Amino acid sequence: MKRPVAVLMLLLVAALAAASLLLRPGQRLADSYAPPVTFLPRVTLDKIATPEGPRLVVTSERSPDASDLNVGDRLEDIDGQPAPSFAALRHILAVDHAATLRLHVRRHDRLLTILVDRAA
Repeated sequence: MKRPVAVLMLLLVAALAAASLLLRPGQRLADSYAPPVTFLPRVTLDKIATPEGPRLVVTSERSPDASDLNVGDRLEDIDGQPAPSFAALRHILAVDHAATLRLHVRRHDRLLTILVDRAA
């Protein structure tokens, strides 16, 4: 009796693992259980799946005058360095001490360059 239950549990775990790999574009990634993080003083980001792979996306912009970022913008790179995860973003910000960051973001089907003053 215990063996069929163990097999069913194993199948359930395998099915859940497989389902987590089949994310639809724009769906939150399975490892993003943490709440969105603050990127700049007024901007929060979250990690999503895209056809190109994982990307960070702007989830809120509390002060539209502060930057040209919009909710839904997907972060492609910062100063030429890809930032597909929070760990990559933290690394770039830790080693890049430039006063102005050059962001490439995808807004709808366009790739835009946005300059962001880190002190703002």
